[in-house]
Amino acid sequence: MKSFWRFLSGLFKVLVRGIFLLLGAIVLIGLASAVMSILDPDPVEPEDQPVHPTGLQPYSLPLTEADGTPSGVLNRLVWQDYDRVTYSGRYGLSLAEKEADTDFRETIMEGGDGIGSFFAARRTYGGLYPDNERALFWNWLYERTITRDSARLPELIAIYDSILLTDKPSRQRFAEIVVSSIQHLDYVLVHPLSCEDYVAEDEDCSQFGCKWHQEGHACRPEVRYGVQTPLEFAYNLEGDCDTRVLLIMLILRQYGYDARMAWSNFYGHAVLALPLPAPGKGFLRAEGKKYFLWETTAPDWQLGQIDAQYNNLDHWILMRRMPRIDQLL
Repeated sequence: MKSFWRFLSGLFKVLVRGIFLLLGAIVLIGLASAVMSILDPDPVEPEDQPVHPTGLQPYSLPLTEADGTPSGVLNRLVWQDYDRVTYSGRYGLSLAEKEADTDFRETIMEGGDGIGSFFAARRTYGGLYPDNERALFWNWLYERTITRDSARLPELIAIYDSILLTDKPSRQRFAEIVVSSIQHLDYVLVHPLSCEDYVAEDEDCSQFGCKWHQEGHACRPEVRYGVQTPLEFAYNLEGDCDTRVLLIMLILRQYGYDARMAWSNFYGHAVLALPLPAPGKGFLRAEGKKYFLWETTAPDWQLGQIDAQYNNLDHWILMRRMPRIDQLL
């Protein structure tokens, strides 16, 4: 009888020990999960984000203060290059930084940031376009926005730093990685008017912009000059041709590329231009080099490929460099 009670007592101790071990394991798993979430704080993607046609969905996650006041964004880029290698990275920007850049763009003509107005630039760089002040203005506007923002996007640049250090791509392949990261973003038309006024200007709706609105596509209205700065675009991920090219130029120039824009008033379009080797005749000559054109508004367009509707190169203007543009008074 004593041996029976001794058996029951031992069995009870084994069961109790087993229960405590199970509870301990559950606690340890919970702690490990919490630690992993801290080490890799991947935010939940907003449920209302549309599914990207490639299945790779960039997103912009709004950030707020404790009282609910908007404070910035946490953006995630995810894309595939032309070899279908997938890359991704996150970066944050504050609302204050974005608003400061918007104020800069709104007052750039008058030199609102204290660097110098277009009229000062005209005295210095007028010789670049002696018979085309319109081209001089756009060249100056584009160059000024890149120069201003060149050191204002360190977290974004860190994404490409990591790729460069980890994969050690050639210069040609690295340029493809950078360009494809922006090509992958959805196209959003940017223009200086309200949507209603923009459409009303094209009475027979024969132009791209009017048709874009009629088809219900996304736009960003009432943006002075119809272009965003690189930082503004990096903040909201909404850009069209020249807005995209400016950000790509800023990134590539960080790594020593002679990245420029080519634009056409005739076609109403802008593309990237790089003096890298490419097949075909889609290039402009300047300073003894061939600058091959690169479409940035949709995935998979490669260096030197030009859409047939834009292929008369006589209608394109290649951006000129403007040394010391940030030192004008």
